Amino acid sequence: MIDYRDVLRRVGYPESALILDFETFFSRDYNLHKIEMTYDAFLADDQFEVLGMGFADPQVPLFAGPSGVQLMLYAMQDSYGPNLERCTVVGHNLPFDALILLEKYGIKPPYTIDTLDLARHLDARGAHDLAYLAGKYGAPRPKGNTRQFLGLHAADMTPEHWTAMAEYCQRDIEITTHLLSVMLPLITRPEAEIPLATQNLHAFLGRNVVIDRALGQSLEQEMLAEVEAAVSALHQYDLWVENPPKLTSRTCKPPEVRRPTLK
Repeated sequence: MIDYRDVLRRVGYPESALILDFETFFSRDYNLHKIEMTYDAFLADDQFEVLGMGFADPQVPLFAGPSGVQLMLYAMQDSYGPNLERCTVVGHNLPFDALILLEKYGIKPPYTIDTLDLARHLDARGAHDLAYLAGKYGAPRPKGNTRQFLGLHAADMTPEHWTAMAEYCQRDIEITTHLLSVMLPLITRPEAEIPLATQNLHAFLGRNVVIDRALGQSLEQEMLAEVEAAVSALHQYDLWVENPPKLTSRTCKPPEVRRPTLK
């Protein structure tokens, strides 16, 4: 199989891959599975708390607790630049982790790969969660679960909890690293697909769309006025029908197709 680093060079991305995964507080009422909970709303909520960060580049997966995340990011910036521009930042469902990087730490990586994007590209109709992909692509270990951390802030965590979280997060890093090495070489046109995916991520992070609310409200009023004028004209010329007749179902038979007779 082609080495994923060869693909990165072909795309023009740094061949050093930095795999990242943030762990954050969640509860039954505050989690990303709720339909109304966007990533922006999740990060802006008073309950938001970074509990740790898993990372690898991509050697042995490591884990930093809440007090060590900022220090570790400083070390990464020393190695890869202020915005980690000398590496390719990789994650699964990267918009979430990249938003944390930007909103909480002021880092916006220019080169990114989301293994969730790779999975969707290779099989758009299949499942794309990390647990399923770990089994599908033969990851070295299955994904763990986060039920044991439900409702726990950093102040509530015991040493056993921290050990379990480090193990859980490092396992996710292992799986994501494996998916990168297996799936990236399967992309048929990475030089087009990978930069496009990065551009989409930057569009999400950049907030480049500006909405002119005043103009929108003005247009809404103009459209409503036009509708009212049209309705008034119908009333004026006695063309308005309060109870229009209902269309009946078709009663005529479809045309018959005559077949030629053989002589």
